[in-house]
Amino acid sequence: MQTIIVDGSNVVRGMYQVEQHPDYNREISLADVLIDYLQSLNTDASRIIEVYFDGCKRYISRPQGVQVFFSAYKKADDLIVNAVYDYRTEYNNDVLLVTSDNALISRSRQYGANVQYTYDFLRNLEQFFHYTAQQGEN
Repeated sequence: MQTIIVDGSNVVRGMYQVEQHPDYNREISLADVLIDYLQSLNTDASRIIEVYFDGCKRYISRPQGVQVFFSAYKKADDLIVNAVYDYRTEYNNDVLLVTSDNALISRSRQYGANVQYTYDFLRNLEQFFHYTAQQGEN
């Protein structure tokens, strides 16, 4: 079984240039795009997809097949590492972590997670939306 764990805040902030202060309204909109894309990847019933966001719970889309978590008043890193540990040790799942956070990568690799860097993931996401937009035009 495969588990995909996504550092949602890291990926969403990689979708646009964060200047001095994050644009939370834009982040919510981009989080919806991310969740929709992940749902499209979940064609295999044995795949688990979880997305973790820093901060308090807010309204974003929650389609079937994608679990969404918020870390409340702290960073989601500890939640992510705990999930990697649980899926690797208790369920013996292959775990793919999507992030560019070096500390998170290091901690998660200790438990056997594979990593896809955010910029590679975003290239795939961009290709997906380019492809689906073309399909909609036909």
